[in-house]
Amino acid sequence: MASVKICIIGPESTGKSTLTKELSKHFGFPLVNEISRQYLEDLGRKHSFEDLESMAIAQANAEKECTILSKPFFCDTDLLTYKIWAQDKFDKEITFVEQNYEQNKANLYLLCYPDLEWHPDPLREDEHRLMVIYQFYIDHLEHMDVPYRVIKGTGDVRLKNATQVVSEFLSSN
Repeated sequence: MASVKICIIGPESTGKSTLTKELSKHFGFPLVNEISRQYLEDLGRKHSFEDLESMAIAQANAEKECTILSKPFFCDTDLLTYKIWAQDKFDKEITFVEQNYEQNKANLYLLCYPDLEWHPDPLREDEHRLMVIYQFYIDHLEHMDVPYRVIKGTGDVRLKNATQVVSEFLSSN
């Protein structure tokens, strides 16, 4: 099977990392972790606009390594997240992202709906803006004209919904 990128995206605290790991385990496909979490934890200061570009490049490079395997893989975020992040927090565009996100689009996006309880985390800053950010994702996905599905539900229901979407997508491609 050819390389197929399935990307899990959405606002903070919507279960993206957990869902990505569960899907990877369920299907037996590799995953590309979210680069930004470790980067920001190691940074030791508030991130800057320049840090976003460094994280975006590292994320794209990690994805590129997975495409070599010529099989489906899951991504816990991708360049679309960095595009939205830069526009939302800095009102700027990241040159690298703008030059690369169209050709690095996923074959399928799973957009996590903000229906989970928000959990505080030193890296999270948008507890009261989850629906605003969710709408940014919808707007971008519609503009990009890519296949995506919204994933709702808690716990096993969320995983079941995502698993069904991925299974249907893989069987139709």
